[in-house]
Amino acid sequence: SSSDPSLSGSDVFDPTQEANAVGAPKPLGSSLSASASSKPQAPSIYEQARDSYREKAYGRSRKLFTSIVNEKPASTHMADALYYLGEINYQEKKFREAGENFLKVVVTYGKSGRAPESLWKLGLSLKALGNQEQACATFAKFKNMYPKIAQHKEPTLERMIKEAKCK
Repeated sequence: SSSDPSLSGSDVFDPTQEANAVGAPKPLGSSLSASASSKPQAPSIYEQARDSYREKAYGRSRKLFTSIVNEKPASTHMADALYYLGEINYQEKKFREAGENFLKVVVTYGKSGRAPESLWKLGLSLKALGNQEQACATFAKFKNMYPKIAQHKEPTLERMIKEAKCK
């Protein structure tokens, strides 16, 4: 036969003939029109907190990050939550609280991706508090522990060291 086999009646799916077949279109709004996996997931508390931080909604962000720290001590986002709490405190010029959060990241989550920036911010917090000696020691530790990152921050780092009157 010279007719195109892809158009033969037996090979073409006709939803009018097999309305309940797997893959047949369902009317909009029917319970089977969308699979369960296509439902959008509600953002996690961490995602909500991070988004609030990015929107500079610090009060809401602090509340959400604090709930992670208080309620989920084994959370994979603990270092991030503490870091962002430190950032919020730093933005609000609450340098002691900021330093405490950054220190917790450095001490407890020293292998996390937040540790280098937390050590840097700890130094900045100490400097802002007027604890020049501790700030200098923190900047020196930062340079030793993270030489590549320190090199990237070189102009700012050198200015901070000079302003703190480090030896």
